Amino acid sequence: MKRKFRNSALVLSLAGILGSSVLPASAAELDRESGSEVALYRLYNPNSGEHFYTASQNERDHLKSLGWKSEGIGWYAPEDSQNPVYRLYNANAGDHHYTLNENEKSFLEAQGWKYEGISWYSDDDNRVPLYRQYNPNAKAGSHNYTTNEKEHNFLVQNGWKGEGIAWYAIKAGKPEEQSIDYMSLYRPYVNHALNVVRTGNGSGNDDAGLVELYSNGQSVYFALEDMNGNHIPELAICNAQGGIMQLYTIRDGRAVCEISSYMRSMNNYMGNGLFSYFGYGGMYSNAAGVYALDTTGHQQWREFYIYDAKFDGTSSTYFNRSGSWDVNNSLRLGDGSLFREKTDSFINTPSALSLTPLENF
Repeated sequence: MKRKFRNSALVLSLAGILGSSVLPASAAELDRESGSEVALYRLYNPNSGEHFYTASQNERDHLKSLGWKSEGIGWYAPEDSQNPVYRLYNANAGDHHYTLNENEKSFLEAQGWKYEGISWYSDDDNRVPLYRQYNPNAKAGSHNYTTNEKEHNFLVQNGWKGEGIAWYAIKAGKPEEQSIDYMSLYRPYVNHALNVVRTGNGSGNDDAGLVELYSNGQSVYFALEDMNGNHIPELAICNAQGGIMQLYTIRDGRAVCEISSYMRSMNNYMGNGLFSYFGYGGMYSNAAGVYALDTTGHQQWREFYIYDAKFDGTSSTYFNRSGSWDVNNSLRLGDGSLFREKTDSFINTPSALSLTPLENF
């Protein structure tokens, strides 16, 4: 029998994360007009890393007043169906969980999670899959739910575990429109880069790669692409092969240079949120690795290998996840022959960026 959605109160259990106020139960009722679909709002807590999902505009607005970031509409759910999605809360971790599975719901309740009722319904017609990912390193916000396959793949590529389809939506949602004028924020740096490659007059280490392009008579290109999944494109200033000379991201409302390269220390975007790095330190020391950018634009290393040779002819391969060339703070894997074996796959990956002459920015 199809179960009709009831506007029963859901108590918001978020005290102590971004504010001490708990939304009154009466204000957390799911307030929506009758119809065939329900908008599910998505919010993000920058302190805990939790994404939160609710059909209540009151609950959404209350969280925004406490400092949560609104990320628009995550998806549209049916007003009712035979498949309810349950919401639970872990007071110790300050985390919410959502599941279609009654066995999982019962298991979590037995572990001390508080059951907070039916939050929405899954589409019986299975129109739009909604993917679930798990972050084994997170205390709060350990699960993410999205209809966006690109977001799903990005998280899985960066260490999250794909847990398949959580439930189904009627249709995908609409991300919050960004008010940031990133083109204007990037424009001064584009103009500066153009001046450097035309005159060779660089300033500081960040311009070393651009000065090399000038010296070699090479052209300069750019790409605008969201490379960290926060819906705001990064600006990559590149050589003709897609090697990144400079990469700018938006942080705290301004453009900052997060990555700079020159010919002996090159960064490359491989796609799916992943970058490769190769640094040539001479015949005795090289390094290479793979990293991603977090949603604030900071580098997060997944693997970093160091080739270290000695004057006596011996060599070693070291590993760390910090991006440091310091072998004393790295794990020795074996002799130097392992370096090429470990790094060939990503060093030789071509750029995934679509390049445009920088003059056309």
